[in-house]
Formats: sequence, C-alpha cells, structure tokens
Amino acid sequence: MTHPIRLLAALLVLVTAPLVPLHAQQAERFELSGSNLELYNLIGTLQVESSTGNTAVAEITRSGKDGAKLTVQNANGRLSVIYPGNQFSYPAMGSNSETGMHVRDDGTFNDFGRNHDGGRKVKITSSGGGLNAWADIRLMLPQGTRIDLNLGVGKVTLANVNGSIEVETASADVSGTGTAGSLSIDTGSGDVTLAGHNGELSVDTGSGDIVLSKIKTGDLSLDTGSGDVRIDGVTADELSVDTGSGDVIVTAAGARDVEIDTGSGDIRLSLTGDINDLSVDTGSGDVEISAPKSLGATVEIETNSGDITTEFPVQVTRKGRDGLVGTIGNGEGRIAIDTASGDVTLKQLP
Repeated sequence: MTHPIRLLAALLVLVTAPLVPLHAQQAERFELSGSNLELYNLIGTLQVESSTGNTAVAEITRSGKDGAKLTVQNANGRLSVIYPGNQFSYPAMGSNSETGMHVRDDGTFNDFGRNHDGGRKVKITSSGGGLNAWADIRLMLPQGTRIDLNLGVGKVTLANVNGSIEVETASADVSGTGTAGSLSIDTGSGDVTLAGHNGELSVDTGSGDIVLSKIKTGDLSLDTGSGDVRIDGVTADELSVDTGSGDVIVTAAGARDVEIDTGSGDIRLSLTGDINDLSVDTGSGDVEISAPKSLGATVEIETNSGDITTEFPVQVTRKGRDGLVGTIGNGEGRIAIDTASGDVTLKQLP
C-alpha cells in the first residue's frame, strides 16, 4: 500500500520542479520547398551553411523569456517567423541601440526604414519594454539554391554556400567565407566581410565598412553611404566602388575597368596589370595609384589643392596650376583622377 505522506512528498517535488527556460529549448526543423525560396526573421542570428541534401532545411531556436510567443509560418517556399506586438528588446544589439521598421502580419518586410509597403510599425531596442524574444536560425542550403534572406536586426554568416542568394538586412553585420555563385548583400547599417567568393557579387550598405579578400567575379559593385572599403585581392572585368564618406584601399586588383568615387576619403589602389579605363574621384582626400612598370595610358589629373607626383615617365601635353594631361608608355589605357583637395601620386610596383 502506498504511504499517503510519501505520495504527497512526491507530488510536491513534481509541482515545485523548475521549468525548462525558453532560451534552452531545442531547435525546430523546417523544410523549404520550391524553386525560389524566401526567409524572413525580424530578430536574431542567421547561420547559412552548405548541404549535400536536395532540400533546404532551417533549424529555428526561439529564444528570450518571451520566445514561446513566436510562431513560424512555412508555405509555398516562404518561411517567416511571426512576432506579435510592435515593440521588442534584443540585448545583443548593444547598448542604446534602436531600429524601426514596418512588418506585415505574415512576418514579411522589405522597407528597412525607407519607403514601407504596408504593415505595422515596430521598434527594436537593446533594452527596455516590449517582447523579449528572438529566433536564431541555422539554414542548410543545397548547391544551386535560389533564396532571398531577410533579417531585421542581428547577424548573418555564410559558409561555403553556392547558389543565387540575396541578403537584405536593416541592421546587421554580414560575413562570409568560401562562397560562390551569385551573391547580393544589402544592409541598412552593418559591416560586410567576405573572405573568398567566386561569382557575381554586389554589396550595398547605408552605413558600415566593406572588407573583401580573394574575390573572383565579372562585375563587382560596392556602395556604402558611410564607411571604409578595403579589398585585398580581386579579379574582375569591372570594379566599381562608391562611398559617401570613407577611405578606399584596394590591393592586388586585376581589373580592366575601375571606377572609384568617394565624397571624402583617401584612395589607394594597387593594380596587378594594365587597365582599359580607370576613373578616380574624391571630394577631399589623397589619391595613390600603384601599377606595374609596363603601364600604358593617357593620363588626366586634376587637383585644386594638392601636389602631383609620378614615378612613371609622362609625356606631358598640357600642364597647369590645377593638373596635367599626358601619356604614359603606349597610351593604350585611360586614367582620369580628380580630387578637389588632396595629393595625387602614381607609383611603380617593383
């Protein structure tokens, strides 16, 4: 016969046992099917990896003390994490951070603080009131997958993926290693770092640094409203860099057509071979171009306030207080440099 006191004690142990915290719950698994996939997550981390399988798989971990209030919608190739309410706290943002967006009831968004297309306005802060919830996602992609990845606030990492991938974030750093295929990255605020990419590539960030290395592509387009651009090793048909404010430093650049424009910042470019067309423009900053001794080009340099120094023999056809026009070597390429305020230096590589 069961002793009543022992039974009562056992019941008390069960009642008073601690609940498993939401942030410790296991990941939920979702399969995405379709030829063009989409993923939307308002807050959290997104880790994208290559997969040997035939189906894209997302493992989603709901976190934060209110993580259980998040739901997931997965249909017709679109996976969305649904966040109820209009104010959220995400400690990983860092102190005194805040991001505003518009989000539709189905969890999708695409305005990132710009022109919104419907949906309710939400605010995400590093601390304060609102829902304390986010979703961390591990996404495994088969080779050749076409997918649009949309994240509001958090961090995106790409590792060894090969497909047609578009990444768009409101406020998040994006990093990648060993990527291939077509890759487009657009972030309202955040740094972009890529180490090794083979294929089409474009990067646009409203505010943040762009750091690239070992890039092989056709046309490479980089745009940042405010931030430095640093490239170490690039092979491309065309290279275009545009920054509102920031330095541009490019080493080991093998590109026939190069265009660099910065409103304010220094420009340092090191070429590995001859060029077809090189255009450099900075409102305020020094310009330094390094090239092999075999360089041949017509040269037009303008600087309203600054010195012009060249290690290449130049056959000058016109020289004035604000610049010069001339020819280097066989003159087959074209170099145009314009800086409103800054020195211009042409250097020969050893």
